[in-house]
Amino acid sequence: MVFRIFIFYLSFCLEIYNALKLGVLYSKGVDNKATLERLTRMAEEEIKADVISNFSIVTKPYNSSSSRDIILKTCDLIGEHVPLIVSTSSTTETKLQINTAQSFHIPVISVSATGVFLNTVSTPFLLSLSPSDFYQTKVIYDILVRYKWYEVTLMSSVDSYGINGLLWLHTLLSKNEKFYTTDVVYIQSASANYGSQELMRVKLSLSMVIVLNCPAAESAMILEKAEQLDMLTAGYVWIVTDSLTSHPKSLANNYGNFDPSLEGLIGIGVSLEKSRAYLDFKMRYLARYPNETTSDLGIYETLFYDGIKLAASHLKNLSVFYHKTDVTCASTTSWNRGNYVMKHLLSSNYSGITGSFNFNENGETTRVLYDVLNFKYDVFQKVGAWANNTQLYMQDTITFLGGIGSSPPGVPQTLSGYHFKLGVIVEPPFVLKSKNCNGTNCYSGYCVDLVSYLSKDLGFTYEFVEPEDQHYGIVDLETGEWNGMVADLMNKKIDMITTILSKSSLRKEVIDFSASFMDSGITAVVHGETHGKNLLFFLSPLSSEVWILVIVCNVIVTAIICFLSKSSPYGKYGSKILAMQTCPCESCKDMVQKRKCEGKNFRNIISSDCLLEKCEEENTMDDLSFFNSAWLVTVGLVGQAAEALPYCASARSLLFTWWLFILIVFSMYTANLTAFLTLSNMGVDIHSVKGLLKQEKYKWGILESTYLENLLLNNLDEDYIRIANEAEKFKNLTDALKRVDEGGFVFIDEAPVLTHRLNDNCDFIFIGNEFQKFVYSFGLPKNAPFATLINTKMLQLREDGLMDNLWSKWSSNHRVCSKKVGNKKRLNFLGLSGVFCVLLGGVIIALVIQIIEYIICARSLAISNKSSVFSALANLVRLKVENIQKEWLGRSPAQKDKDSSSTKSGVDI
Repeated sequence: MVFRIFIFYLSFCLEIYNALKLGVLYSKGVDNKATLERLTRMAEEEIKADVISNFSIVTKPYNSSSSRDIILKTCDLIGEHVPLIVSTSSTTETKLQINTAQSFHIPVISVSATGVFLNTVSTPFLLSLSPSDFYQTKVIYDILVRYKWYEVTLMSSVDSYGINGLLWLHTLLSKNEKFYTTDVVYIQSASANYGSQELMRVKLSLSMVIVLNCPAAESAMILEKAEQLDMLTAGYVWIVTDSLTSHPKSLANNYGNFDPSLEGLIGIGVSLEKSRAYLDFKMRYLARYPNETTSDLGIYETLFYDGIKLAASHLKNLSVFYHKTDVTCASTTSWNRGNYVMKHLLSSNYSGITGSFNFNENGETTRVLYDVLNFKYDVFQKVGAWANNTQLYMQDTITFLGGIGSSPPGVPQTLSGYHFKLGVIVEPPFVLKSKNCNGTNCYSGYCVDLVSYLSKDLGFTYEFVEPEDQHYGIVDLETGEWNGMVADLMNKKIDMITTILSKSSLRKEVIDFSASFMDSGITAVVHGETHGKNLLFFLSPLSSEVWILVIVCNVIVTAIICFLSKSSPYGKYGSKILAMQTCPCESCKDMVQKRKCEGKNFRNIISSDCLLEKCEEENTMDDLSFFNSAWLVTVGLVGQAAEALPYCASARSLLFTWWLFILIVFSMYTANLTAFLTLSNMGVDIHSVKGLLKQEKYKWGILESTYLENLLLNNLDEDYIRIANEAEKFKNLTDALKRVDEGGFVFIDEAPVLTHRLNDNCDFIFIGNEFQKFVYSFGLPKNAPFATLINTKMLQLREDGLMDNLWSKWSSNHRVCSKKVGNKKRLNFLGLSGVFCVLLGGVIIALVIQIIEYIICARSLAISNKSSVFSALANLVRLKVENIQKEWLGRSPAQKDKDSSSTKSGVDI
């Protein structure tokens, strides 16, 4: 009897524990609620038939807008003693559920929660069937890189799903310097105007690529508002996440239709493996629910079905004592078998209709596969794939918003519909304003024309605004406050600065700059004066050493030409002496002492003739004496020629070289003299801005509160700092130029401005060269959304030559006076060393030619005397040496007579 009672009690206990209950949580408001209910019934009946006969599913729909209701429904399931809970909830809702369930060691299988920070050590009883949003952000990042969409706006709902997803994406974008996040927009609350203000902000930012990471219903509302703002047109790119791609019906209107403007959306979704098991499942589903379609069976619906089957499969393999808990939310202890159940789930390897399931130690699925989807023909179609180990693959058949087939650039192509307030200051020729006139049409000038071209090409309208203090903008280093147009731009009183704004590092800290439209520099002007001249002013173009070298060269060339003319056998003197020395006739003996005779060419005279008879009676032996040679060379300095010219080739070649030398030297002298005369007439003794510090005659000044003042004060060169500190400060250019006109004053300013203002004023001259080069640009707000468009168009206009054409139109490029003070540099020997080398070369060539003359003459004598050329050449040299000793060195007549009596006929004198 006692044994029977024991058996009955044991059977009763086993029956109680063998009754397996599984908890299911989902929101009442989800659009796929009916599908989830059908799948719940279908899974329950299949499990009863194939796995556990005494199986039941306890469902607890909750109000997703009430955190309290979510917690209460979770507690209701715990009160039902369920050993496992399957949840198809959002990330935020799942956090509430897991925090409640894990307090009692009840595992939760999450189907659709994908929060980045959901599976951590703080949630040891959570098992996720979907991959984390961390991977989804990597897919989006790879798409942005693939299509080079580098300017992006991120829009998110204010919940864990939205914020955490975009947080990771923002982190990835910030690590790549090519990317610029135009804006990060958080949608605060769902209402009739949900997202309207945020979308208008995005539109005004000119962002064309928007990543939308909100729950399905909120995403649909935002896209509806975007369509009303024409933000679903060609050129825009919208990338939506899995919350919307898994619930595409959210996009349909009340009649179940889809707006055509939605075609072209790009979406990301967890990949659904359509295996044989999946196809069998669809057939069973249609057989059970013939009035339904499989279009409702998305990735999260099928994962929900797999989650229930996974739970049942693993609980079946556990003892019946694991089929039921012994706790409720009122319990003070947790379920002592929960750890083992969770450990068993983590080690599982289950194959379902969506594929195989494996989990890491944090409960995350190790299968990470995504589809890239394109909304076409009212459905999201697969156009690409992404896997954690293979990265991104994209098809070419993608339709973008507006029905275009090519990838949009991702940046705006027009500013149509935008009205800008543009800051200007009247500064001819860049900005001019008509008198007694108000309005945009009153302005003209270089910058005004440039703005007009930008407006026509980009489609914006504009008005001009002048700053109250009439300053460009400079910072007070003590207070850090800015003035002028820079302050107006920072305070959003204007949208751009469209006049000559110089780039500087200080300005760059608070504003951005457009592409430059002109190069510039700093220059200085002074009023010309006239004063007395130096009596020897004409010597100034050449240095003293050059003048001395020219005189020395004159003497040297004189001596060499004289020598070459007398020593050459083909010169007038040399040929006569050679005739007297070599003539074979007896009559020449009586004529040996005659020294004056005109030289002739004796190459065609036969040896039997009297060579001296070939000479004319006119005395020309001293035509090229040293005195005459000096006259010949010296008059060449002034471009004149003497009566007597050398006859031999060697002397002529040297004379040609001397004339070339003189031509070059005095051409340079003339050019430099012209410059010196011009500078002298202006009476200016300073030749560079730094020269102001080395004199006391001139004072100088600059405009106050300008970039130029700041540039000089912060210069590394202490001279420029002194110039700025000691300069007189002016409030406007007109007053400064009046001060210059009074004399004794130098004004320093930006070169283009002064060049235009003084174009026809011949009393003002520029000092030295431009220094401290910089560029002019327009000023833009920090991170201005239209910066890329403005910069691209300005670069294009500059490449097309428009900037140069505008400057030619407004600047009067060529000064009427063209007066400029440069550095008066005398030409020194170093600068003319090449010319002196030419002269030296001419001397060498002349000497070589004379050697050749001697060889030719020796050859002629060798033929006449039937001797060798070498002996004839040696005899010629001997005769010339004797001639130099007797005739050139001026030996006594007695000695010369004695020498003449001892000479042999036809051999020497």
